[in-house]
Amino acid sequence: MEKTLELKSRLNSTFGILSLFSVVSGAVSIISAILYFIAQIIIDGFSLGEAVYLKSNFYCLFIIPQFLLPISTALLACLIPVIGKFKFRSCIKKEKVPVVYSLLSVLIFPGLSTVFSYISYMISELFNMIGIPVGDINSAIPTPNGLGEIFLLFFVMAVLPAICEELIYRGFVLTGLSEYGKVGAVVVSSIAFGLMHATVQQIPFAFAIGLFLGYIAIRFNSIVLPMVLHFINNFIACLFMVLQEYVDNALLNNISLCVDIFFVAVSVLALAIFIILSVHEKKDKVSMFQIDSVNIAEYTKDSPGYTKADFLSAVMHSWGFWLFTVIYLFTTVINIAVMQLSI
Repeated sequence: MEKTLELKSRLNSTFGILSLFSVVSGAVSIISAILYFIAQIIIDGFSLGEAVYLKSNFYCLFIIPQFLLPISTALLACLIPVIGKFKFRSCIKKEKVPVVYSLLSVLIFPGLSTVFSYISYMISELFNMIGIPVGDINSAIPTPNGLGEIFLLFFVMAVLPAICEELIYRGFVLTGLSEYGKVGAVVVSSIAFGLMHATVQQIPFAFAIGLFLGYIAIRFNSIVLPMVLHFINNFIACLFMVLQEYVDNALLNNISLCVDIFFVAVSVLALAIFIILSVHEKKDKVSMFQIDSVNIAEYTKDSPGYTKADFLSAVMHSWGFWLFTVIYLFTTVINIAVMQLSI
């Protein structure tokens, strides 16, 4: 039990800070909602019209909360060295990812994301079938009008999350825990990444892609490539959201289906090449999930002084991890309740 004290301390400080971050995020969301209602009173009082209403909806309920992300990341960067004894610079290595693996990862990720999104959709449909409507996450995002708002949409949904979320979850959480066990660190950081999205549709999807992004971060000892992959995923989602306003729905659905099939086919081919190259890799660096059984044993062996049982025990007894989990599960329940009230 004593062996896990250091790991539990790291887990508590890590998730304690993230719990504080979640509370701040919730407070800003409440402030944004208050600003929105104030704006509605002003718009109704002065009869400013539908166009102004849509702009207040877009900025108060979407843009302002999204800009919290870089601000919160900056605050975390200031708090973490003091509380968590962690430096963000340690998770951004100068090692270059081989070009061939970078390209293969870029080709693999959209297809994996497509598969995971369909699985998440089926899970959300199960909730709808049992009478718990979870809605469509995209319907909650106000429609941008004009090039300026479209640019803002891409910036706050593709650029900012790719940088800030990767710094927090593949940087701070994953890198900080990896010295106690790489596989455990990938799983725990992915659970946290999934819970952070706080919707039934997003949690399983984010958890699944978090596993792949965590693997890439550990495999190549850098979070730069995960940032790029995260950006690509969100960019594609934003692109289809914008196209919904300009392309006929039937045509867009057909285009989306063709694109999904293409992404999955390319992903399967790229993944096969990725595995083959990993198996025959001659470098001394050991890959995470190489097919070679010797390399698997070498990589997944327990960290010095810590077994997988030690890691699991520390997680199960970490108040910080459970506080973070309860906060975001509660937020998810609130989101479901709001969705039911809106129907």
